[in-house]
Amino acid sequence: MKAREEKRRYWSRLVARFEESGQSQTQFTSEAGVGVAAFRYWLYRLRSERPARTTERRSREVDEVRLVPVEVRRRPSGLARLDLRVAGLRVLVPVGTDPRYLAQVAVALRDTAAC
Repeated sequence: MKAREEKRRYWSRLVARFEESGQSQTQFTSEAGVGVAAFRYWLYRLRSERPARTTERRSREVDEVRLVPVEVRRRPSGLARLDLRVAGLRVLVPVGTDPRYLAQVAVALRDTAAC
């Protein structure tokens, strides 16, 4: 029983470090010296056991999104779009879209990609 608790504490601390790191799962596991499959198992298991996120926490996460400089080019059709890339995913959105909405989309993409 004690070994099981120690194992759970170890993975809980490792998952917490990962979530603070800002790294991809592959980068983090490589540096931490753990297998990706085992890490993902514990990541999903521990996340599924957490209580549902509150609205307040979600709004704080939106504030944590870092925006980067972008270059806007006109398309031949005259419709300008923004190319948003988060965690290897790409979304094209019209220029002028509410930045708060884009931040929420970026958080959702990041969270989806992390799973």
